Amino acid sequence: EFRARFDEAPNIAWGWRLEREGAHVAYGVERLKTHVKLALVVREEKDGIRRYVHVGTGNYHTVTARIYGDMGILSCEPELGSNVAALFNELTSATPPPGYGKPMVAPYNLRESSTDLIHREVQHCRAGRPAGIFAKMSQLQDARMIRELYLAGQAGVPISLNIRGLCCLRAGVSGLSENIRVFSTLGRFLEH
Repeated sequence: EFRARFDEAPNIAWGWRLEREGAHVAYGVERLKTHVKLALVVREEKDGIRRYVHVGTGNYHTVTARIYGDMGILSCEPELGSNVAALFNELTSATPPPGYGKPMVAPYNLRESSTDLIHREVQHCRAGRPAGIFAKMSQLQDARMIRELYLAGQAGVPISLNIRGLCCLRAGVSGLSENIRVFSTLGRFLEH
């Protein structure tokens, strides 16, 4: 990620070093800041090709990993592996943008996919089934997403938002957002 604040030179150096060792390094999409928290390992095994995917909330950096509080999922689920491979192919200009499947990718399908998931929780709530939204993000300032969250909270869906920085949603306001809780984890580990 060449456009990362204060990290451009080290990122370029790491890219060159990885290329010298035989890795294929993708430097992002022109005119877009590319910030992907994914790793993909493709292996040929006895039963065929297998993809291993790590989806994380943080950077793969040995120093900051000691101070940031991040989450990650490691999976070899075939559909997710295929979806992430398609995303990497698009990022490296090997193919045109795909439908992406499970990954929610800004600016392509993040808002639409998030809205669909919010609506699903509203339907569960109205049908008397367990419902709830827990989301972790760096910031929340998209007016349309905030409106969707307000409507879901007003429908009775309990919502907890872990937001590291700027948040334009007003939580706990009677008649507007009493079912919405916003917090940020502070303390020994920096939220990332």
